[in-house]
Amino acid sequence: MVNFFRAGKKHVAFNVVMLGILFFTANYILTLLFHLQSGYIIWSDAEGYYEYLPFYFIFHDITHICYAVPVAGGMTFDKYPCGVALLEMPFFLVAHLYNQIFGFIDDGVTSVYGMSIWIAAVFYVYAGLVMLFNILRKWFSRWASFITVLVLFYGTNLFYYTLFNPGYAHAYGFFVLVLFVYGLDKFLKKPTVGNTIICGLGIGLAVLIRPTNVFYVFLFLLYDVYTFKSLKERVVWIFKKTWYFLLIALITFIVFIPQMLYWHAVLGQYVAYSYDYSQGGSESFIYWNSPKIGYTLFGVESGWLVYSPVFFLFFAGLVWTLIKRIHHSFAILTLFILILYANASWWCYTFSCSFGQRALIEYYPVFIIPVAFIIQKALGAKRKVALIILAFFLTIFSFLNLRMSEFYYVEQCWVRPDWTWVNYNRVLNKAFYIIPQERDIK
Repeated sequence: MVNFFRAGKKHVAFNVVMLGILFFTANYILTLLFHLQSGYIIWSDAEGYYEYLPFYFIFHDITHICYAVPVAGGMTFDKYPCGVALLEMPFFLVAHLYNQIFGFIDDGVTSVYGMSIWIAAVFYVYAGLVMLFNILRKWFSRWASFITVLVLFYGTNLFYYTLFNPGYAHAYGFFVLVLFVYGLDKFLKKPTVGNTIICGLGIGLAVLIRPTNVFYVFLFLLYDVYTFKSLKERVVWIFKKTWYFLLIALITFIVFIPQMLYWHAVLGQYVAYSYDYSQGGSESFIYWNSPKIGYTLFGVESGWLVYSPVFFLFFAGLVWTLIKRIHHSFAILTLFILILYANASWWCYTFSCSFGQRALIEYYPVFIIPVAFIIQKALGAKRKVALIILAFFLTIFSFLNLRMSEFYYVEQCWVRPDWTWVNYNRVLNKAFYIIPQERDIK
C-alpha cells in the first residue's frame, strides 16, 4: 500500500494505522472545539440518504420513510439514492447492536447513530486520502503528495462535509471515486478480474451516490490520452477488452439492485427519475441553455473559488500540464467542463445551504492532481522564494477554511438575498480576528 515514512514494507500498515488514529483524534478534538452536536447530524439531505437503514433494519417498512414525499397507495418516496446508506450500513449496524446490548432507545436517530455516521465519514475520507496519496506518489515526491492531501482536506470544503455534515453524500462519493481512480490506473495498464471489480464497484457506487458522478466513465477513454492518435488507440483497446467492460457493467448493475428494488416497492417500476418526486416539484437542469457559471465559481453564495480558494492553483496547474501534455490534463479538463456545466445548469445551482460548491467535492480526486503539480514545482524550485510564497498562501487558505467552517456550522445557511458580500466581508474579518468574535456573525 502506501508508505508515508521511510520505513520498510512491513511497517507500512502500522504507519497507516497510527496516522489514522492521529487523524481521527485531531479531527475529533476540532469537532469538540467547534461544538459539534451529534444529535443534529442526521438532518436535511443527510436524513434522506440515511433513512433507508432505520426503516429497513428497525421499523421493517421502507415504503413509509419519513423524509419523503407522499405517493399513490399511501406510501412515501425517498428521492435520495441509497448509495450513501450502503456505505453507512456497517457503522449503523454497530450502533444498532450497541443500543440493543445496553438497552438504549433504538429509534435510529439518537446521538449514538449520529456519531456512527460521523465515524463512517471520517473513516472513508481517511481511507480515500491514503489511496489518493498512493496515486499521487506515481508522479510526485513523498512530500509533495503528503502536503497535497493535507491541503485537500484542511484547505477545502471536504473538511466541512466530513466533520460537520458527515451524513451528506460527499465524503462517501470522494472515497469511492478515489477507489475508482486507484483501480482504473491499474486496469488500463493490465486489466485483471481484481481491478475490474474495483472499477465496477467504484463507478457503480459513485453513480448510485450522486448520478452526476457518471462523468467519470470518460476516464476509461481519456485517462493518460493526449493526442488523437493515442485516443484512437484507446478506442481500439476498449473494443479488444469488451469482456472486461461487460463485467464492469454487470457489477454496476448488481450495485443498483437495492435501489431498483426500492423503486419497484414504492413506485411499481424498476427504473425511475427520483428527482421528479421532490417537495417543490420536479428538479432538473433548467439552466442548460444559460448555465450560471459565474455564480458557481465566484458567487457569494457557495461560489467554489470564494470558499475554497486553494483551487486557484488548480487552474494554474491545469494550464501548465495541458501545455506539457502530462498528468491526465486533457481528461481532467474534460471532467471539469462537464461537471461545471452540469452543476451550473441545475435548478438550484448554489445547492442551497451549501458551504462552497459542495457538488464538486466528488471530483477532487482528479482536480487535486494539477494542484499537486504546482506544489511539486515549488518544492523543487532552485529559488526558495516560490516555496515560501506558496507555503504562505496554503497556510492562509487552510486557516481560513477552518475558521469559515466553524462560522458556517453556527449559521448552517448563507443564502441570498440575506447573505451578501457585506456579510462575507464581516465573516472574513472575524476569521482573521480583525473584529470581535461574537457568535452572531450577521
